[in-house]
Amino acid sequence: MKPIIYSKFISKPYHEAVDYVKEKLIQLGFGIISEINMKETLKIKIDAEIRPYLIIGACNPIFAKKAIAAEKNIGIFLPCNVVIQQEGDETLVTVMNPEQVMPAFENSALNTLAIEMNSILSKFMQEL
Repeated sequence: MKPIIYSKFISKPYHEAVDYVKEKLIQLGFGIISEINMKETLKIKIDAEIRPYLIIGACNPIFAKKAIAAEKNIGIFLPCNVVIQQEGDETLVTVMNPEQVMPAFENSALNTLAIEMNSILSKFMQEL
């Protein structure tokens, strides 16, 4: 069985890794449509201290259009989240495997798109 997420450590400092990951996503046809800085958010909201932790909302508009046409409730999984977090001297990057999540909709058109999207996300992770 394929994993539900893909994770990879990259040997770049956190702030360099953030720019690097964004650049790689853009090269593969994604746009960056949101960023949630959990370190800042939790500090502001509940005065909690955590390691640098960023959630990037990435969107491939071609796949998003096809997915929305195939499944009215797909928005629950859009945009594609990419998590970047600092762990010691390394940075961990994590993405979801759409092939593991999309079958929940029982929609063959969506499952076909998930296979295509998984191919792109796998390439992204390999290129990091």
